Amino acid sequence: IRCLERTFVPLLKWIRHLNSRHDGNYIITREEQGWCLGDWLSPRQIYIDADYVNTCSLLLCCNIYLEYCDILGDFTNSQEIIELRNNVIKAINRDYYNSQTFEYDENKNGANMFAIVYGAVNEENKQKVIDKTIEFYRLNPEVNTGIVGTRLLFDFLSNNGAKDVALKILTNKKYPSYGY
Repeated sequence: IRCLERTFVPLLKWIRHLNSRHDGNYIITREEQGWCLGDWLSPRQIYIDADYVNTCSLLLCCNIYLEYCDILGDFTNSQEIIELRNNVIKAINRDYYNSQTFEYDENKNGANMFAIVYGAVNEENKQKVIDKTIEFYRLNPEVNTGIVGTRLLFDFLSNNGAKDVALKILTNKKYPSYGY
């Protein structure tokens, strides 16, 4: 609990900092000659939109903060973060979701997983997005994600009934994979 108490206020400050990095549309943009959270260090090229990853990171931080509120019983700023979270979800779906293909940012470098794991996908489309993502990795059993997406990849597959796909990626002997 002490760890949560010590990080509670800094997390709120970080959320507010990230929230200051958009121009009213809730998409956290990359700064020229500045910082960018993005995803990086993929074995191949990174195509996933850095602003998408930045915005998903803000969503993740909002989710974590709200969990802290529940655990610590401190709801002082929770309404502010709930409203921000809802606006970020709307922005992600508005700017990155394709309802015809059930993909976020064309599922580049595992983009669908960010939306699913961080809670941006509405319940009506969730299973379709999950199925689309699993099918992609079933057909392309390789690591195509950066350091952030790779952390999501194996948990996502395992938690959604595709442990066989996760294992295939791990044991694939073709580049890029762990078995190469």
